[in-house]
Amino acid sequence: MEELIMFLHSIAPLSPKLEKWLRKIIRKYEYKAGDKILVPGEKCDKIFFVSTGLIRIYHMLGKKEVSDWFIKEGDVCISVGSFFDQSDSEEFLVALEDCECWGINFEELEKTFTKFIEFNIHGRKISNRYYAELYRRSSSLKRQTPQRKYEMLLDKNETFLTRISQDDMASYLDVGRRTYFEIKKNYMASKKAELRRNKRRGLK
Repeated sequence: MEELIMFLHSIAPLSPKLEKWLRKIIRKYEYKAGDKILVPGEKCDKIFFVSTGLIRIYHMLGKKEVSDWFIKEGDVCISVGSFFDQSDSEEFLVALEDCECWGINFEELEKTFTKFIEFNIHGRKISNRYYAELYRRSSSLKRQTPQRKYEMLLDKNETFLTRISQDDMASYLDVGRRTYFEIKKNYMASKKAELRRNKRRGLK
């Protein structure tokens, strides 16, 4: 819970009363790798902060799974349309690793907004960050090659190289397994070349 409280303080200071209230209502959610956190047809009834672990968001295109994004520790996890509209989800949220999360449900969030006007600042800034990231991701990725999409994802978090399976990564890039292997090979080669260049610069 402390990581979530610190995260909220980093957005805007919490008053003692608000922090005390949040500590009272925030719940711990734990998922095992492979657990389905949300499936199409269900309502997303909670918003939570991922303390540890990795979550995959994907949807079905016919019989094909299409990875939309990956939520890691330090991120806020939510199915936006389903949560705020309290409508049925059209996407899956699945734990790729054992996850420890902290959050509140929809009713508690709405009650907190009403009870503590200051918390609306946190809600607005978190929403703004989420939508800004979603816009950057959707608008820029449409113009990028799969190779560049892969580089951008790993530049954001290089641990995804070993934490995301080849099938999940291939579905995010919208390529076949063979093409993905070639993309990964090119990426690793470029990183090795960059490392060699940096070493040479260090010797000069």
